[in-house]
Amino acid sequence: MVVWLGLCLLLIVLSLYLLYAFERQTRIDRLTHNWPAPPSLPILGHLHILAKLVGPHPFRRATELVNTHLKDHRGKLWLGTKLYLVDCNPKDIQALCSAQQMLQKTTDYKVFENWLCEGLFTADYDKWFQRRKTLTPAFNYTMIKQFVQVFERQSRILLPRVAEYAESGKSVDFLDLISCYTLDVICETALGVSVDAQSSRDRPTLKRFVMYNMTLHTDHQQQCREEIWQICGKDTKEPITIEQVQQLEFLEWCVKETLRMYPPAPLLTRRATANCQINDFFIPKGNDVVISPMYMGRCKDFFPEPLVFKPERWARGAEPKIEATTFIPFMTGARSCLGQRYAMVMIKSVMAHLLRSYRFEPIGERQVKMKLNFVVTLHTVEPYYCRVRAIE
Repeated sequence: MVVWLGLCLLLIVLSLYLLYAFERQTRIDRLTHNWPAPPSLPILGHLHILAKLVGPHPFRRATELVNTHLKDHRGKLWLGTKLYLVDCNPKDIQALCSAQQMLQKTTDYKVFENWLCEGLFTADYDKWFQRRKTLTPAFNYTMIKQFVQVFERQSRILLPRVAEYAESGKSVDFLDLISCYTLDVICETALGVSVDAQSSRDRPTLKRFVMYNMTLHTDHQQQCREEIWQICGKDTKEPITIEQVQQLEFLEWCVKETLRMYPPAPLLTRRATANCQINDFFIPKGNDVVISPMYMGRCKDFFPEPLVFKPERWARGAEPKIEATTFIPFMTGARSCLGQRYAMVMIKSVMAHLLRSYRFEPIGERQVKMKLNFVVTLHTVEPYYCRVRAIE
């Protein structure tokens, strides 16, 4: 008797929950009626479609899903009773990222707090607003100009390590080398201490894709090198100044083209803290919006031949003109990355040192395809090896 009573109570509670979930789903569906969406199932939503993302090639499958089921780079997808509004339309991006109601990160970022702690990346709006005002002066031009001395010093430590591989002829996991350099630079510029990571051979890797494109496209690598020689000179003992770094135009095109194809964060999410209207599309309070810099960077509607590495598309006056809201590797609006100028100067500085002295070549087939994975940032599943040749 007690068992039957318990089962009846369980069924009643379950029925009430399903009724509530169905009513809520129906109500939000009406509010977002003009967001394109594939046919959904009651309660389950689009789980039958999203299940196709599980397995090999998740990025390719996600792109196919968006192209098949969404229109004008917008749409909505129900993950059970959880609604995700997908908006990768450039007409909406600036308004979406600047709207006061859309500055809150979603609860999805909370899973990273044990790893990243509560920094600007994971912080809620109130903490982000306070901390950003404190940190912004650290990334102005004057401070970055001082940081170039650190980039220079750490590059001088990196070059002998690269020379070892050039002399031995052994292949090098470039991602491992550059991660140690990056760790040393960040610790010295942000904390004022050197952890001497480059003297250790046993460090976790941070993924860098610029050298991958340089090794695959040796013609572009040589063009960068000639630009570096012309502006910075061939004497490796001469320091590279921030003024010279800023003149390395073709190298910057290569970095931007790499960021277009491999943005640090392929997906970004925001939660509406109040009802919000973006152009003709309504976002109800409490619902999440997904933006994908990777999808936008690889969309043929925004970039012709999106899978082809073409640095010249960033040249002044190049056609078609690239709209600012189609290229958002560091996001845009109020919660854009504070360190984007710092990152650009740092990577151009170290690449200038490396390409001035060494030639990097792929191992095996020229068109090596990297397997990608996404946890917090985009990275490769396996190390990427290349061969180093000293330039006489």
